[in-house]
Amino acid sequence: ALVSLYGGLALANAGLGAVHGLAGPLGGLSGAAHGAICGTLLPHALATNAEHVTDTAMIARITEVRVWIANTHGGAPEHAFDTLADWSRKAGLPGLDALGISAAHRADAAASAAASSSMKANPVPLDPNALAKLMENAR
Repeated sequence: ALVSLYGGLALANAGLGAVHGLAGPLGGLSGAAHGAICGTLLPHALATNAEHVTDTAMIARITEVRVWIANTHGGAPEHAFDTLADWSRKAGLPGLDALGISAAHRADAAASAAASSSMKANPVPLDPNALAKLMENAR
């Protein structure tokens, strides 16, 4: 229980972002496991953030993450998020459809997540349309 408390305190103080902003509503709507939702969304949230970011420091950070993924899983850094998504699927992590997350769940989650407190820590603001596209890519 203490480790869970510490983990929660660390995450609450570090801020979350699009992955957790969507995972909470999606899990509540569908009953899918939180960790599986987070893992499925992660490469697509990284790609979505990379598409929308304009801050020079954040672009550098995303580039650094791309290199880490490429060094770990092979491939070119510019394809790192696709590489991560492919690796996740090959390792057995299902897409949102296989987790029982319907189009209606995704639409509801996009609307509620856009205004959630978790989204405040995301590197860029993402509107419901961007969040819907992110989830479509994670199907």
